[in-house]
Amino acid sequence: MRKNNKKDFAFTILCALWLLESLKPEWLIPGLSPLRPLPAFVNLLLLAIWLFSNRKKLNNIQTKLMIAFISLMFISGLFARYTGQLRNLFQGFTLILIFYLATISFADDFQKIKKIINIFVISNIIIAILGIRYGGGIPHMPAFEDQNDFSLLMNILISLSLFLAVGHTSKTAKFFYYTLSVLFISAVVVSFSRGGFVGFVAVFLYFFIYSPRKAYSFILVALITVTLLLFAPASYWKEMETISQGTKESTAGARAYFWKIAVREFKDHPIIGVGPHNFGIWFPDYVKSNDDCLTYARAPATSWGRVAHSLYFTLLAELGIIGVILFVCLIYSFEKEIFNIKHIWMKFRSFKASNSNLRQAYFISLGLNGALIGFLVSALFLSVLYYVWMYFLLALLVGLSNAVQKSFNEEKVLS
Repeated sequence: MRKNNKKDFAFTILCALWLLESLKPEWLIPGLSPLRPLPAFVNLLLLAIWLFSNRKKLNNIQTKLMIAFISLMFISGLFARYTGQLRNLFQGFTLILIFYLATISFADDFQKIKKIINIFVISNIIIAILGIRYGGGIPHMPAFEDQNDFSLLMNILISLSLFLAVGHTSKTAKFFYYTLSVLFISAVVVSFSRGGFVGFVAVFLYFFIYSPRKAYSFILVALITVTLLLFAPASYWKEMETISQGTKESTAGARAYFWKIAVREFKDHPIIGVGPHNFGIWFPDYVKSNDDCLTYARAPATSWGRVAHSLYFTLLAELGIIGVILFVCLIYSFEKEIFNIKHIWMKFRSFKASNSNLRQAYFISLGLNGALIGFLVSALFLSVLYYVWMYFLLALLVGLSNAVQKSFNEEKVLS
């Protein structure tokens, strides 16, 4: 183990896992289906290394909240009416937690966490190209078959690539990341996803507000807007005009009705909710004969298996008030980490030593924040509580925060 630590074997394995999780080669390349258990095996290998390592980092408040939130999912699931998906949930979030702990522990300086972020962004180039090729969804890849899911990831990548471009001083790097942002934006347009469009607008507003050069940002936003107006087909804008009507399988009235059902479920199960993936299981029990929107439910017998069409109402119904509190605390701690990174950057921005790294770290933190905002805005209309993307962002931010704090401590010693 000491020999492996010197070579940083753990970080090498972590990089390989980020590549596997981002690129999904076992789904992407025909004939690699036997390798689908490989990411789980690599996670377990990292867990074994982590358990015997002295590099564990568990003192961060967000990490404790993350463990509590995942534990609540498991506890709530044990008391759920339908436990058919509990095994998949348990396996999936156990691996996510291992992935999270390995990232914040082994990517323990700025160069390492930056390499992880670059792996995440660059490996998704082929996902974006394939998504454009297939019109916004990639066949035979479960994570990207749906256009809303695909565009959700693209918005995360748009925010990261834009702020990576701003944070770099190299013109070549700036050109590279701005080019990537154009690719990811094109992918959102091709997807024809209304939820993706709403998230895209949120990301761009955030970028404009926090970009250090408002004039250049305005020109960039204007150029992209003009490009969209010129090259996006008329059918795209016609589709975006129907945002208020919801998704193809749900009108705005239906979505409001599903949210009402979620509130009814919450009132009867206020503490830990009805359990993960159980909103649709309980749905028929809460359809009332005098409801105004019965056309969206038709009859209780045909209402089984619905989704809430919102992360927030899914959270309310399935994990109750404890889940809501933990989720809000997770977001609050995320924003607090952003503030702490900004504070350290402002403190040392006038010094030349480590200035470049701290500057990049600050803008990467803004990119992660913009990505989370785009995700949360889109999540108002999408049931994405159990998607991995938000938990990836939490891991990357804590890893970045740990790296910045390490640089801060080194600066204090030098000064």
